[in-house]
Amino acid sequence: MINQNPKVMPASEEKEEKLKEKLEAIRLKEVEEKVQEQARMLHLPYINLTGFPIGTEALSLISYDDALSYQVVCFYLAGRKARLASPNPTNPDLIEFRSKVERLNDLTTELYFVSEHSFNLALNAYATLPKISKIVKGVEIKEEDFVKYEASIKSFRDLNQAIQKTTVTDLITLIIAGAVKSWSSDIHIEAEEFDVKIRFRIDGILIDAATLPKKSWPQVISRLKLISGLKINIIDRPQDGRFTIELTESSYIESFEYAKQTIKKLKDIGLKISIDDFGTGYSSLRYIMDLDVDYIKIDKIFIQNYQYQSQLSLVKVFSQILLMRI
Repeated sequence: MINQNPKVMPASEEKEEKLKEKLEAIRLKEVEEKVQEQARMLHLPYINLTGFPIGTEALSLISYDDALSYQVVCFYLAGRKARLASPNPTNPDLIEFRSKVERLNDLTTELYFVSEHSFNLALNAYATLPKISKIVKGVEIKEEDFVKYEASIKSFRDLNQAIQKTTVTDLITLIIAGAVKSWSSDIHIEAEEFDVKIRFRIDGILIDAATLPKKSWPQVISRLKLISGLKINIIDRPQDGRFTIELTESSYIESFEYAKQTIKKLKDIGLKISIDDFGTGYSSLRYIMDLDVDYIKIDKIFIQNYQYQSQLSLVKVFSQILLMRI
């Protein structure tokens, strides 16, 4: 037999629960009034964050760990102005952290005094933030990318057709790979009235390489900003940025003469070349001597190989490298 009558709370227990809720509401009201008075004495603005809709962009300005460490959250963000809230606004560490937030994000902040209750409500909101993957700056173009493009792309028409079918992430790789293969000295991505033009400068002449629909412009420019380490929200003034193109070495080192010619052509169009992870893979002192590179990145394994030898031996190795570059 099924009991269809739901469990009913006794009247006495229900009254007790309502009484507890009213007493808690009175207590919180008294706490907020006390904090409001403290804010007035400190000449700081006050806010009660109960029920305040904190946007994800505002909350993301300060990481959860920093919010805990410095006892501060961002509850409002508009343009280049942010409003912060803290239950301990006179904390010296917070003052320094606030300056850091302003400097790194190129904005101004206003600090509000809030109760511990309000602050904890804001902390709980971090649980609703979407998980964001780490942003990787730069573009890696693998050997198989070049093989694929060489097999399928023989002309700018082929390039344009491939661009129409690819994702924004692969789009940047495709454009750069096409520019490198055509020995372009410049890549121009320009939004025009009806579409977005992609142009390569080859032998001093600007050539139309591909066209994108106008609606793709925001995604393209955001992707370029991300890989260049620029701030996406700044659109009213120019920013200086750069990114690195990493080419896998195997396709070049297998033919050393081809590698030398490739590096020379890349340097002729203004690119700088670095040897990455020196001490592993194909890297050797002979390559450093024969290749016209600008930078050498030493792999930690190379250093560890000398940890049981004298420091003088390690110094001799690097001295030899420097002498070969002179």
